[in-house]
Amino acid sequence: MFNRGAIGFGLDFQYVGQTTDNTTRSTYTFSSHDLGTPHPERMVVVIAQLGGTSPAVSSMTVAGTTLTNATGVGLAGVRQVIRYAKIPAGSTGDIVVNVTGTVTTCRVAVYRFNTAVTTTLDAVSNSATGTSVSADDVECVSGGVVICAGISDINQTITGAWNGADTLTQDYSTGGLGLARFAGNVLTNEDIAVNDFSISVPSSDSLVVSAASFAFSRG
Repeated sequence: MFNRGAIGFGLDFQYVGQTTDNTTRSTYTFSSHDLGTPHPERMVVVIAQLGGTSPAVSSMTVAGTTLTNATGVGLAGVRQVIRYAKIPAGSTGDIVVNVTGTVTTCRVAVYRFNTAVTTTLDAVSNSATGTSVSADDVECVSGGVVICAGISDINQTITGAWNGADTLTQDYSTGGLGLARFAGNVLTNEDIAVNDFSISVPSSDSLVVSAASFAFSRG
C-alpha cells in the first residue's frame, strides 16, 4: 500500500496510498483518508488526476486546510495537479477536490514527509499529443524528493522514467475508465537542475506530465 524511506539528514518520506472515484461529480470527497504519521512539520502532498470533458481543479483541501498549487496541466480530456500543505495533526482527514468541467473520474495520491521547508524547490509540467512527453530541467538537491505524475487519455500501458542518477520508484501505473495514470517518487542524492521526468505510451494520445521537487531543511 505504501513505501517509506529516509532521505539524507533523516527526512522521513512516505507514499501513503491512492483512492479513485469513478463517478461524475463537481466535488469529490475522500473521507477519512490516510495521511500518514502525524508530525509537527509534516508536509502532505496530494496528486489529483482527472478525466472527463475540460476537467479542471478549482480548489483542494485536506482536513480543512487549503492546499497550495505546486504545478498542474491539462490537455483534452485529462488534467492533473500536485498540491501541498503543512498539516501537522491527524493520521486521517477528508480530502476534498472541487472541480469544473464535466469530470467523470478523480484519483488522489497522498505523500507525506517531515521538513521545515514550506514550499517547493521547483515544479514543472508539460503536455503533448504523441507517445511521450517530459517535464524538463527539474531542480533537485541531495536529501530531497521529487513527486512525479503522468496521465494519458487512453487506457494503455504508461511508463515513467527519470534521467538522473537516482532511482524512480513507481507508486502505481494503472488504467481504468479510458485513462492511464502514473505516479512515482525520486529520493534525490545530487544537486542538479537538468534532470527530466518523462512518461511514454505505445499509442499516440493526449499526455500530461508533472514533477514537484522539495528540499530538506532543518529550519
